[in-house]
Amino acid sequence: MSNKKETWTGTLWKALVEADTDPMNSFCSYIQEELCSRYMETHRYYHYVDHIENMLVEILETYSLTLENKIAAILAIAFHDAIYDPTRTDNEERSADLFSKHFPNHPQRKRIHDLILSTKLFSSVPKGIEKDELFKLIRYLDTKALARCDYEKIIKSDKLIEKEYQCYPWVEYRDGRLDFINKLRELKDFNYVPACDFMEKNIKCRVPNIGVYAGSFDPFHIGHLDILYQAEEIFDKVIILVCCNPEKPDSVNSLNDRYKKVNKLLKFHQVDMLEPSAYVTDYIFNPNNLLTKKTLIRGLRTDTDFKREEVQLRIMQDLYCELQTVFLLCDKSKEHISSSMIRLMGNLGDGKDNERYLRTTQQIYNLHEGD
Repeated sequence: MSNKKETWTGTLWKALVEADTDPMNSFCSYIQEELCSRYMETHRYYHYVDHIENMLVEILETYSLTLENKIAAILAIAFHDAIYDPTRTDNEERSADLFSKHFPNHPQRKRIHDLILSTKLFSSVPKGIEKDELFKLIRYLDTKALARCDYEKIIKSDKLIEKEYQCYPWVEYRDGRLDFINKLRELKDFNYVPACDFMEKNIKCRVPNIGVYAGSFDPFHIGHLDILYQAEEIFDKVIILVCCNPEKPDSVNSLNDRYKKVNKLLKFHQVDMLEPSAYVTDYIFNPNNLLTKKTLIRGLRTDTDFKREEVQLRIMQDLYCELQTVFLLCDKSKEHISSSMIRLMGNLGDGKDNERYLRTTQQIYNLHEGD
C-alpha cells in the first residue's frame, strides 16, 4: 500500500511540475494528500489510483499541450473520480463540485468543472464543452481500453468493476452491466462496438465463484473481518449471510436487527439474511442462484471449533451431497475474540472496552473523512 501511495504521489507531483504556474502551487499539498486518501479507499478496484495514474502518464508522455490545456487536463483527470460510491449515480457531479468547492477562484474553474462532468458517459454534457479540445481527449483516456478494444485490459477491468459492484446480487449486476454495454454501443465518440460485443459475450458466459460466509455476527468483529479478507483472496465475491443460531438465546428475535447492523456496516458488500426456519444449504442451492457457483465459508478459531463444524458439515452434506465448504483459520492474534465475549464486555465498566474489537464502516473501507 505504501509503495502504491509513493508511486501515485510521484506521478501526480510530476504532473504538477509539468503544469508549473503560480495558481497551481496552492493545489500541490491538497491534491497529494486529499486525493491520495480518496483514491486509496478499499472499496475501489477499478476507480483506483492506477486508473488515474495511467491517464496522467498518458497526458504527460504522449500529448503536447499548451500550458493552459495541460493544467486543465491534469486537474480534470485528477478529480474526475475523486468521489466514488457504486451505490450512487451522481459521482461525477459530486467530484466536480468537490473541485469547485475547494478551488472557487481557479482561473479555469468552470472549464475544469465541466470537463469532470463530461466523463459521465450517458448524460447530457454541459453546454459548449463538446467544442473544448480536451473534451474528447479526456473521454478517450477514460475509456481507452474500450475505444481500442484491448481484450486483455477489458477482461482485467471487467473483473475489477465487478468487485466494485459486489454489494449487488449477481443477476442484478449482470443485467445492469448488459444495459451499460447496450448504451455504450450507441455512443458516437469512438467505435465501442467491438469492445461491447466482446464484453457482452463474456458476461453472458460468466459463472462467478462466490463464497457464502454464514454466521450470527452478534456483533460482527475483527475476527470475522479477518476471515472475510481471507475469503476474498479465494473467491470472486463473498456474500455475508446473517443467520440464527438456535443455541444462542434470543437469536431469532434479534435476527432482523443484526442483519440491519451488518448490512449498514458492510455497505459495499452483499449482505443477506437467512430465514429462521431455513438451512444454510437452502440458500446456497436456491434455484434462483443457479447462475453462480457457491461455496460455504466457515471461520475457525481453535481445533474445538473444527470438531463442532465437522459434525455440522456432515449433517449438511447428508442433506446436499454437492455442498462444498472451505474452512479458514483466523489469525492467531484474533483467535481469543468471540462475539459473546464482546457482548459481555459491553455490559461491564463504561461499556466501551469492547470497541477495540469492532470496526466502523469508515475504518473497514478506509473511507475519506467527511464524505
